[in-house]
Amino acid sequence: MNNFEEVFEYLKDNLINWKYKDTTPNVSGEGFNDHNVMEIVGTLPAANIFDYVFIQQPLMNNTNMTTGNNHIQKSTQTYTIEVYCKRGGTGNAMKRATQKALLDNVSFITNLFANIGFIISVSPPNLRHLTDDTARQVITITKTFIS
Repeated sequence: MNNFEEVFEYLKDNLINWKYKDTTPNVSGEGFNDHNVMEIVGTLPAANIFDYVFIQQPLMNNTNMTTGNNHIQKSTQTYTIEVYCKRGGTGNAMKRATQKALLDNVSFITNLFANIGFIISVSPPNLRHLTDDTARQVITITKTFIS
């Protein structure tokens, strides 16, 4: 019982509805679409302004239980979501804008999953990922599914 597709589609649909971008990642711009909410880690765009989110297949712990005449499966699934963003400009103004954009994106994603019962943990932000001005933060979400 792997709920990856449902979790991925939920994340992607909500990000696109929240902040839509109508261009591909190589064109500077804020927001999300089918090209920058991905289920695999790809190459970050070279654009000066971008948002990017990757979600990985879950770590899973499955258990089967018998209750009377019924057979129930319990699956605890932990997903890792990597959030990247970059904003244009120079110096401290650009760094502040990038940090604020990262905080906005991470806050939206954590609230999205907290509202449906996931346990959330978030790493400290890395504001100089790959030694450039791209910001990165990792979110881990965990939930137990019963079927």
